[in-house]
Amino acid sequence: MMHKNKRSSKSKHIATETTFQVKGQKIAAKTWGDPNGIPTLAIHGWLDNAATFDKIAPLLTHCHLVAIDLPGHGFSDHKPTNSYLQIVDYVVDMINLLDEVLGWKQFALLGHSLGGAISSLIAGTLPDRILKIAIIDGLGPMTTPAEHAPMQLRLYLQETLGRPPSRTPIYSQVEMAIAARIKVNPMMISSAHCIIERGLKQNTDGTYSWRTDPRLLKPSILQLTEEQTIAFLEEITAPIMVIRPEPGFPFPEDLINRRISAVKHLQVHRLVGEHHVHLDNPTAVATLLNAFFK
Repeated sequence: MMHKNKRSSKSKHIATETTFQVKGQKIAAKTWGDPNGIPTLAIHGWLDNAATFDKIAPLLTHCHLVAIDLPGHGFSDHKPTNSYLQIVDYVVDMINLLDEVLGWKQFALLGHSLGGAISSLIAGTLPDRILKIAIIDGLGPMTTPAEHAPMQLRLYLQETLGRPPSRTPIYSQVEMAIAARIKVNPMMISSAHCIIERGLKQNTDGTYSWRTDPRLLKPSILQLTEEQTIAFLEEITAPIMVIRPEPGFPFPEDLINRRISAVKHLQVHRLVGEHHVHLDNPTAVATLLNAFFK
């Protein structure tokens, strides 16, 4: 089921706020563009939200963009307390959204960071349904060597079992939250504003705290191995573009090169910029995306 709020303008450059019901959970989204354009699911990064695409979405000329808040982020529901927040769960969430609500038989994917990792796994799982994939600063998920799997599960249990839920930081001013976010991910203040405005909530006493599920800060239960990730990448058959900002996220160069070599029909573009280059330099990123999706 889908619910739309009224559009402040009929222009395709103005976002429409939308909510979807997927398996009893609300998933919020922002949509842009001509409904007859390429159906494109846009997936944001870890601890971000749909507003990460606010600056590039109005510049995209070929896409009907549906940018979602992943569960536990932005305006979407948090997952039930007895569920987990693993990347494969997000893959299933997105496929359920695509199949049961959007009804897209074929579609494109646009992902940033974690969103790029999720897009990679979707594309490797459903290769025949993918038209194109564009990824900003990422290709595949974070991985763990097989021999480290027991340690990963042990760490998860140590950080979660029998412990009270984590308390989210409280800020007296929005500017304090922006400063905290920029300290973790360097970006322009105007870029941080996009994410912060959707990611913060005001409390009854006038202070501010994050909307994000605090469980997102806990370790993963298990992660894919690098061999498993390569297997997913090798299954991708659609054209794929990766935008690598420099310095961007400090991925090991040999790891990224192995992953790039595993993908067919791949082009890589390097831009000077930080991890959120699509917010800091939207014109350059949108130019590359428009040429790719044309």
